[in-house]
Amino acid sequence: MAITLPELQSPPTEPEPMPLPDSGALEDRTPDWLETPRVLFRFALLAGVTFSFFSYRPLWHTDLWGHLAYGRLILQTGQLPQTEPFMPLASGMPLLDTAWLSQLVGYGVHEAAGVPGLQFLYAAGITLCLTLLLWRFYGRTKSVGWSIAGFALFLIINWQQLLIVRPQWAGVACFCALLVLLTA
Repeated sequence: MAITLPELQSPPTEPEPMPLPDSGALEDRTPDWLETPRVLFRFALLAGVTFSFFSYRPLWHTDLWGHLAYGRLILQTGQLPQTEPFMPLASGMPLLDTAWLSQLVGYGVHEAAGVPGLQFLYAAGITLCLTLLLWRFYGRTKSVGWSIAGFALFLIINWQQLLIVRPQWAGVACFCALLVLLTA
């Protein structure tokens, strides 16, 4: 019987070093029109928190349901009511319905998505207002602090109105858009 000796293994050699990547591949090739300031993340986060907060607000017993009834009537008849259709004591009185478009949109959203759709529309309108104001504040001051202070001031001044779901928020959103355009 022959004895075999195990083969001696040679000591491990160090692996070959990996070649360094071409530093030209790390060049920023983002087009100028797509570059955004770093502050955009903070503002997007603030807008997201605002939207989340207002999308969970309950729909209180306000005139919201009356506005939806006007929207239903406009959709059913295909025209704006000339006289007051719902209040018996005001029957026959002329009616100037200035919120007809938001009533129609609100009724359409309620029919399509129910109460969550109305909450979404409400939160989206308030978030649009605040985002437009935040964008304009930052565009004029170039200061994150002053922009957030303006945002907070708007919230504080309008806090009681912000808690009520009403179609008039469409008018506030249009006002904020107009303000942004006029101060650009």
